[in-house]
Amino acid sequence: MYRFKSILIGMLSLALVGAIVSCSEQEAEAATLEERVEALESKGQSNWPQLTGQIQYDMGMYTDDLAAASLTDDTTFRRVRLGTKGDIDGWGYKLEIDISGTAKLKDAYITRTIGELWGIKMITGQHKAPTSIDENTSSKSTTFMERATPSNVVASNFGARRMGTSAILNTENIFVHAGIFGKGHDSSTKQWSWNTRGMLSIADGIGVGGSYAKLTDREGDTDHSITYTDYPESRIDGSKFRTTGAITTSEAIHMGASAFMTKGPIHAHGEYFKQQLDVSETVERNFSGYYAQGGYFITGENRSWNQRKGSWNKIKPSGKWAIEVAGRYSMQDYTDGTAVVGGEQTAMSAAVNLYSGPAKIGFNVTKVEHDTANVADDHTFIGVRTSVAW
Repeated sequence: MYRFKSILIGMLSLALVGAIVSCSEQEAEAATLEERVEALESKGQSNWPQLTGQIQYDMGMYTDDLAAASLTDDTTFRRVRLGTKGDIDGWGYKLEIDISGTAKLKDAYITRTIGELWGIKMITGQHKAPTSIDENTSSKSTTFMERATPSNVVASNFGARRMGTSAILNTENIFVHAGIFGKGHDSSTKQWSWNTRGMLSIADGIGVGGSYAKLTDREGDTDHSITYTDYPESRIDGSKFRTTGAITTSEAIHMGASAFMTKGPIHAHGEYFKQQLDVSETVERNFSGYYAQGGYFITGENRSWNQRKGSWNKIKPSGKWAIEVAGRYSMQDYTDGTAVVGGEQTAMSAAVNLYSGPAKIGFNVTKVEHDTANVADDHTFIGVRTSVAW
């Protein structure tokens, strides 16, 4: 409770900074909002602090689960987030917490854009390390209830929100995000990695790219303990079926290839990932995964690409409602020879999404299948998410 109060107080304090930091005594005495706006604009501070947030409420059930008969139907708040963002004399900031369970700090960083020609944006603080299109697209803008398993597996060891400093380079057709990252704010695990992700727009609405990350030091020595596992593209029950188990490695490297396409009401993207773990000078472990997804707006909207962030934008309905249908296929391999036999997981998902203003209702059906040795864990997930974001 004390941590929550401290975070909340800090968030509210930061929200006030943008409004008062450079105001003169005369500005503070301004009688109307218009006078205060004019005073700030005269100092180049027209960007007032913004309140941001999202609420995602999920309902889900499981069918066809055999050995996994303990899967539990349930409802839950997947995300309840509050935050603020803005800029002060060219310095940007964002602060966000999640209070869906125990209060957790999400984003907490400051930014500065350097140079007019190249548009280099520096970021320092807790923010997402670059690993993939799926991971680096905001949860406000994802097509399905959960991101694809291969993307989550990569993020759990090389990405997610962590303390670090990075830079984003933007030109008309090129996006590059690179930086060095340590542990997360709430994590006690020592971790350092170099992360790089780039996207090249090769035609109108078509782009290719990739990502690379390397873990450097963990737990104060040269060895890393890596475990690949993930929820089967649903979080209602919270069970995980496939895992590599803990693998001790002297070096861990992630490599990925990405592509996207958007044209009119059609959009698609896919990614392939490979991880190489050097157990010794002569022994290495290799794991891979991939996914591909696409969607179509029955009502004619467009899922636009954000070149400045290398990710998808939020949907803006052209009318009262926007209706989208989508499908996804993913595969994650948790096996390497006979030394690590974690099995293989594939998932086929279908979604129907309804958008109206800041709100979204998403209906998902996901069929999860495992390799022959683990076929008894096959199951189907049926879920509904109601969300609003601002």
